[in-house]
Amino acid sequence: MKTYAGAHGRTEEACENRRAEPIAARTNGPPALSRRETAGRYADTVVYLSAAYRIIVCRAGLQWKLQKRRGSLDGDSRWLGIGCFGVRDSLVKRCLSTVPNISPAALEVLMALPAAFKTERQNVRKQR
Repeated sequence: MKTYAGAHGRTEEACENRRAEPIAARTNGPPALSRRETAGRYADTVVYLSAAYRIIVCRAGLQWKLQKRRGSLDGDSRWLGIGCFGVRDSLVKRCLSTVPNISPAALEVLMALPAAFKTERQNVRKQR
């Protein structure tokens, strides 16, 4: 056995063991959450307004985004941005004018959002 680490930080032995492992054993459980905003399993999803629309927190954590489902890519639904919002009232207005049949539960979540999107950096700055 060689003791160097491969491209993924594994030893040669660990790589060999991984190759010998059946593929089915590697894919058990739900797929991991993604950091790609266009992914169906995006980690920072706030609420699904309907089957075709959702609200997320952008990857940088600076604002909310309204997205619409547009087909699929590699077996995962693909979401495209419609608008970016830092103020809840603007987000609600756009959702009500764009999204047909928002579920009552989703509307409650939307109305419970803070009046303005605040980042941790903004909160720290105001405390000084």
